Amino acid sequence: MQARPCATVDLVADIICPWCTVGRRRLDAALAELADERRPFLLYPDAPPGGVDQGAHLVRRFGSAVAADRYHDGVAEAGRDVGFDFRYDRIAVTPNTTQAHRLLLLAAGTGQQPMLAEMLARAFFIDGLDIGDADILAGLAAASFMDADAVRAMLEGDQHRADVVASDAAAKQAGIRYVPTFCLHGRILNVPDIEDLAGVLRTAHRALASCSSPDMEKKNGCTAPQLTSAYPLPTTRP
Repeated sequence: MQARPCATVDLVADIICPWCTVGRRRLDAALAELADERRPFLLYPDAPPGGVDQGAHLVRRFGSAVAADRYHDGVAEAGRDVGFDFRYDRIAVTPNTTQAHRLLLLAAGTGQQPMLAEMLARAFFIDGLDIGDADILAGLAAASFMDADAVRAMLEGDQHRADVVASDAAAKQAGIRYVPTFCLHGRILNVPDIEDLAGVLRTAHRALASCSSPDMEKKNGCTAPQLTSAYPLPTTRP
């Protein structure tokens, strides 16, 4: 794959990150016309294919079930603000999301990616389904008007596997450690408050409107405080 800068706005995210669901919904509501692509990011790349026990995972991550519950209370409040009902009590497995990301990349070529991204988030966070399971993924694909048999065949092979690995590696090499992360015109956006995402995007977009290349940026003296390091991303289009 060849590296290229972000097209207008890219969302670097993992499906099982609750703040990515909140961020995606805020982006959709604020500037949906600028959202170009989702970029795979693996929160737990070393998770086994069958995932790990959610309860044990939360204790390892937060130190105790009580601390995890406090975190989930904050997530639930943010979810209500964007019309999403997180149900952590229904989640039994923290999955490896490689397969789900491969499916999202396949969906990018059919126009069904936005619908599928929402369905994956709802399947995991509301219905408690294991979105690392091939049968569940095929069922979600069929519900989003994709060919379930073609999806199963893809998941059994290696299509888009290298793309997921490359995107995850590019994000981490660029310094991304937390998601969701948004980038604009090849630069990582600094969004200190996701509730102000629309304002940050508008300000940064105006600042770079006349800077379509590094040479133009230098010539025109363009600056945008919200933008940090460059983020050359591998293309993930089919």
